[in-house]
Amino acid sequence: MKNKNHKKDVTYTNEEYTVLDKLWVKILIFFRDIHSTWKYGQAYVFDTNMIVVQNQTDNRYKKLFTINRNYWATETSFRESNIFISEKGYKRILKRNIKKLSFGTLREYYPNTCPLYYNYISAMHNPAIVGGENFAAELIIKSLIKNTTLTKKEEKLNSLIANKLGQSKHNEKDDNDLMKLLREANVRMLSKKRGAIRKNDENYFNDIKSLALSLLYCLQRKRNVTFVTSDSDFLNLVFDLFSTVIQESTFNVKIIPLLDDDKKQGLMNKKRYTFFLDSFEFIEYMEKYMADIFADNWKKDFLIFKIKYWDILTQKYHTLEFRFDDTMRQIFLNSHGTRFCPCAKNNENSNWIRYMYWWPPNSIHNEQVLKVVVEAKNGIIKEDTRITDTNHTEYCRYPQEDNKGNLNFFSNFF
Repeated sequence: MKNKNHKKDVTYTNEEYTVLDKLWVKILIFFRDIHSTWKYGQAYVFDTNMIVVQNQTDNRYKKLFTINRNYWATETSFRESNIFISEKGYKRILKRNIKKLSFGTLREYYPNTCPLYYNYISAMHNPAIVGGENFAAELIIKSLIKNTTLTKKEEKLNSLIANKLGQSKHNEKDDNDLMKLLREANVRMLSKKRGAIRKNDENYFNDIKSLALSLLYCLQRKRNVTFVTSDSDFLNLVFDLFSTVIQESTFNVKIIPLLDDDKKQGLMNKKRYTFFLDSFEFIEYMEKYMADIFADNWKKDFLIFKIKYWDILTQKYHTLEFRFDDTMRQIFLNSHGTRFCPCAKNNENSNWIRYMYWWPPNSIHNEQVLKVVVEAKNGIIKEDTRITDTNHTEYCRYPQEDNKGNLNFFSNFF
């Protein structure tokens, strides 16, 4: 006889567990976000297109919610806005007071801002990401940047890329609105970048500088930052930047254990060492590293960097969020790449080492071989040097080339 009070055993499917886990993670992150805002505060950095417009009016500020009026714009956005108003008849739509975010001021507080800033710029301007879907396209862009003649192999690649970009505008489909937006933005960004380089478009380079400076302000000043823009290019530029930083960290993980004391001494004596890595293993490690570093469920204390993109066509905002715990923050604040500034300390975290690497289609080896040449930079700097922005420009080549508008100088291809 069956017991009427007997309760049927309840089991959960993997799908149900997944839904419950995701819901629990979202709740945890929500409250941790509140804690982060309370602990680190919140700043908003506005792109030029959110400060001035030519003639259109829309709902971008009616639909923008901010928790305070801690509004900023980078020095390049200030300069662009003033030019657009005085010379092109634009009108200002952001009526609130805006504070100026300056590279020079930030660098005076934090001397390592210089190599970080220009490494971030190079990572977005012309990244060389092993296994990246845009590697071949960026290789061609390198030829435009350096004003060199395309080889026959590069001409063939250029033709294939141009056809692919044209097809992508019409053929890419994705049910996820954000993924579709990212793919469309990637196509536009590559086309826009090629055109901007041909025309030496200063506004294009200013966009990259604004994003680099905004992220550095977030990480160095330990302040949550939301970068507000109506330019979709930033959605993909930030992924190029993050992929480059993770790649540099992966090189450290793979190469540093291979450098014994004799090799390190050899590097200091201007010797070079060549290593051959399995590119498939390298890419797989980098992808897992990327997934782990950006997973939010295990982070308890973090800074939040957001890109808030206003889509003019749909009249709504899309948001990308990145949460930096201290480990992730330190990775990004110790990513000098190939850059060397005589005023910035570089004797830690392998920042005194430069990696040069070859990967198809820019290699004589097959796609499984990643050739890496390691050399020391121009010097090992043991202490930061705090000097004025004017003096720094005299000593360091990067701001000099920046002031000249020399885009050729900022590429991750050599």
